[in-house]
Amino acid sequence: MLNNFLEFSFSNKDLNNQLTSLLKNQALSIEEKTTIEELRYISHKTTGIKDFKKIKEKFESGIDKIQKNESIPYENQITVREYGILSDFVKVKNKLKKYSDFNCVKELYEQIVEVEKMLDLFENIFLDEQKYKNGDIVMYDIKLENQFKNIKEFTKEQKGIWYFLGSKYAHAAQINISNGQAPKLSHVYGQYESDIIKFQQAMFSDVYRFDASKLLTKEGIEKAKEAFGENWEEEVNKIYQKSQQEVYETGLNSGFNNLENSSQKRLQSGKANLPFYGHKTKEEQDFKELSEKFYQRDGAEVDDNIMICSEFVTRSTISSLVKSNEELSKELGIDNALQIPFSKYEDLNKVHTQRLIDILMEKECITQVRKPKIEIMLFKEPEKAHYKTIMNMTKIVEDQLRVFEDSVIDNQLPGQKHEKFLSTFASTVRDSGVKGAISDVVKHDKVHEIIKEHDDTIKRDDSFVQKSQQSRNNIPHGRV
Repeated sequence: MLNNFLEFSFSNKDLNNQLTSLLKNQALSIEEKTTIEELRYISHKTTGIKDFKKIKEKFESGIDKIQKNESIPYENQITVREYGILSDFVKVKNKLKKYSDFNCVKELYEQIVEVEKMLDLFENIFLDEQKYKNGDIVMYDIKLENQFKNIKEFTKEQKGIWYFLGSKYAHAAQINISNGQAPKLSHVYGQYESDIIKFQQAMFSDVYRFDASKLLTKEGIEKAKEAFGENWEEEVNKIYQKSQQEVYETGLNSGFNNLENSSQKRLQSGKANLPFYGHKTKEEQDFKELSEKFYQRDGAEVDDNIMICSEFVTRSTISSLVKSNEELSKELGIDNALQIPFSKYEDLNKVHTQRLIDILMEKECITQVRKPKIEIMLFKEPEKAHYKTIMNMTKIVEDQLRVFEDSVIDNQLPGQKHEKFLSTFASTVRDSGVKGAISDVVKHDKVHEIIKEHDDTIKRDDSFVQKSQQSRNNIPHGRV
């Protein structure tokens, strides 16, 4: 009987809702509540069971092709949501284990164990090939994160971010790498967290590289070139990245773990976009004092420990720049080598995710980091679908133009201008190739972005694949 109930519970939304209602019954014992919660969790996490086996096969085939240096057809790639389905089943594995002798669970459990091993392998390849640096800024994309988690509608807060702030970023974090270890994602997510970054976090995020050399003063540029030679930009960034590491290590030892996020403070940061609230303070701030207070947190008051995610990244960035400026100015023998990209009147308490990116973009001191190669190879992207659609459309248009041109000539239709236009346009298509056809026919800026994205990402990186092949034999199968 329990076997039938378990099978009935898989991906059963109605049952899940009934179990949720049942949990409100005050007469239930602790043991009964625990059992119901477990069954509800199994029911929820097995959403997508109908497609599980097919997704598993595509994922397994994709990893195999990457390791064999073979391209993956678009139709055989997986989506963010499909990766989320695989992850959900792995999360429910331990709860299914005690039912693994039941017929309906046994095969599924064995398949989940196989998927877990594949995800571990994929995770380790990602960590082995990642190129993150200290201070990289990680921005969670609302839609991609929701796809991964199977959240179909925006929350109230997400709606505010998307529609009011005009931003796709719901969360900000920063990369911290200590003594050659795996990169950690440091952020205030509810409370302060600093854990090794997972592939799924990279998958639903945009990552931005901070370039401190763009903030050098005019004198700083001249002296940096004299001191460091042709690699002056790289050397300046090494100083900044070292400062980032020191800020995080000091902060972790002195009280970062006491930091907490606040929904009320996030709301205030959004309201600051309104003219009668604003993002500025009345008095000028001392960045040196603020930075020391940020990472040397001895005696920090309760209010100082309430910090939204993007405020945390902002204060971390300012603190690292202050330290970098002191070291660099001393080494170059000048008073001030680096500028701070934030105004001294910026209310750091109200720097929301989009404002953080907008300010740094305006100062041209961040650039977006390319997506992980294994993600480009294995995952479907909207741009690839658009590209394929446009390519097909262009081929049809090109064929029709040739027919029209032949028709104009063969039937000797009147109108020299009409004939000349068709002839010239059709020859342009042939001479310019597909890209030229797209440019002339579609007339949309996004097309050029799609083509560039396709050209940049669809090419295989042989050295990457070869390296992954050489390293996979040394990859442990335990979870990172």
